[in-house]
Amino acid sequence: MGHDHVRSTPAGRPELYRERAPKLTALRERVDRDGLPIDLCVDGGVKENNAARAAAWAPQCWCSGTGVYRPDLAVNEAVARLRASIGERSNVFI
Repeated sequence: MGHDHVRSTPAGRPELYRERAPKLTALRERVDRDGLPIDLCVDGGVKENNAARAAAWAPQCWCSGTGVYRPDLAVNEAVARLRASIGERSNVFI
């Protein structure tokens, strides 16, 4: 299966997340409609407080650095929280 790497937002730029949401929604719809062999990956700015919004795009993988490597949580707890926020529908790639 191919991979279409979509960076959701550069760190610290939530306005780009909002700008890209319609494009990512359209991309997800096209992938589904045309039966394209593409895995969508959301990369950038993924944290437990915003991952649910990105889950609407039904990505197969997620890339999260600062959402996982946090000074206030152990990595396994941060990953568990991130997975809980996306409903275990996808994998988390770090």
